[in-house]
Amino acid sequence: MSNLSLKNGAIFCTGLLLCILLALSGCAPKQNEILDINNLSGKTIGVILGNSPDYILTNHSKGIKLRRYDSNSDMALALAFHQLDAAALERDEADVFCRLQPEYKVHGTFVENDEYAYVLNPKNTELNKQFNAFIAGFRQTDVYKDILERTAECSKHQFTSRPVENTGAGDKVLRVLIYEDWEPVSFLNTETNRWEGADVELTTHFANSIGARIEFYPIGSYEQALLDLCFGKVDLLASPDSLEIKTDLEKGGNVTMSDCVWVKDIVFIVNTTDYQKEN
Repeated sequence: MSNLSLKNGAIFCTGLLLCILLALSGCAPKQNEILDINNLSGKTIGVILGNSPDYILTNHSKGIKLRRYDSNSDMALALAFHQLDAAALERDEADVFCRLQPEYKVHGTFVENDEYAYVLNPKNTELNKQFNAFIAGFRQTDVYKDILERTAECSKHQFTSRPVENTGAGDKVLRVLIYEDWEPVSFLNTETNRWEGADVELTTHFANSIGARIEFYPIGSYEQALLDLCFGKVDLLASPDSLEIKTDLEKGGNVTMSDCVWVKDIVFIVNTTDYQKEN
């Protein structure tokens, strides 16, 4: 065998060994560091496209790789196959996510006490004033605190609903767009065929405060929801978003954000198998 053949063979074997080592390195346990704003550089983080964590991480964190997904199920698969270091979600949603899929856990916080609000039609100034006045007072009540406590329990069990009777009568109607599969924010209970969730309860209390009947409509796409709101087909979009997006969202003058409704943390969830020690 010639020296050239031996040399080429050695190069091939070395290259093959390096490929194997690189492949295996992605499966090695990660250091058990809690993720926060200070150690995200070089990390690959999953977000739901267009949601508040996507907006905030895009604008406030340098050196990270964002991967955007259309659904939580797609993002969960990416975590399952070790394609992400973590996924960023609002705390209430993350608690439900980890309760339903125990192989994942909350492993750090990116934003604490971020203010979230609803989206309204700027042309309906009377309703907007009524809502902002309502939420300022409602946040001081024991009923509001009870909703927060039940939301915090979602890491242990399904959101415990307290149905609110809609006492509004007559011709006045409050038309609200909500998600039908976002526990504990809003979801359709398929056993009772009733809307449930923190935002369902809160908006029903608001409807009662102005003497209106409430009608809930499921959100199709977020873009269509904004159009329906802009053209007055609905009155309120109960899809809580961070007030960080307020300036950009209101640029076109077609929608506006309410005053703060909820205060939420944005946390990171990880695949626990990525942190297991080698035997």
